[in-house]
Amino acid sequence: MNDKFCPFCGRYVLDAVPQQRTAPQTSHSPPAYPPQSTVDSSAYNQPEGTPYPPGEASGTAPPAMAPSVPEAPEPELSAEIMDQIALRVDLEALDNSMTEIKKKLEELGEIVSKTEITSDIELKIKNLKEQIKGIKAKREKLLVEKQDLPFEAELTKKKDIQERLAKLNEAYRAKKVTDAAFKKLRAEYERTLQEIDSKSRLFKQRINTWVKNLKGERDKVQEQVELLEARFVAGELTQDQYNTQKEENTEKLNRYNNVIKFLSEKI
Repeated sequence: MNDKFCPFCGRYVLDAVPQQRTAPQTSHSPPAYPPQSTVDSSAYNQPEGTPYPPGEASGTAPPAMAPSVPEAPEPELSAEIMDQIALRVDLEALDNSMTEIKKKLEELGEIVSKTEITSDIELKIKNLKEQIKGIKAKREKLLVEKQDLPFEAELTKKKDIQERLAKLNEAYRAKKVTDAAFKKLRAEYERTLQEIDSKSRLFKQRINTWVKNLKGERDKVQEQVELLEARFVAGELTQDQYNTQKEENTEKLNRYNNVIKFLSEKI
């Protein structure tokens, strides 16, 4: 009652007057702000403030929203696919070992060709040959268990087409094929590659999802390894318990890392 200015609009109201003599004041001056337009809610048959947009029939309900179609869930990376990827990683490791052993045998062969063979060299050659024999046996066993991966057939086909296209280009440069045959076959190969790429986009998206999920699972196992170390240091676990659990988690980590590496190379 003693304020000189309106706390809402800021206009000057009156001089300071004792509260008991203050009478209600009416102002005939225009308001500080224009009056807000009001809407006749009865025209829309709705509560005030929530009318239908102009142009719609009165009393009609707003158009119903179309039911949302749930997206298809991303296919999970099954245990079978994990096993097949791990199998391929093992095959690759065996092939690398085989290459190294053959290289050592070649080096020993060069030594033998220059000097007389000794019992030590004979023993090394024998051991290397035994290793090759063992690798071949393991490889054959893995090949029996090998099955096609969902995306592998398309990738293999794409690689074959690319190799054929390269040979065709080389033959054309050497003038071994006619212009008409070259253009027709090249167009056929390129069309096939476009079809494969179109199909492989889905597989690449799927692989990206798999890699993301695998990294999350791998990080969880890494946390378990770190927690295991802390439990062992705190005396909660014995040496045998620690060694057993650490070995299990280390195998899981290696498996995740190998599968992630394999899939990342396919993206």
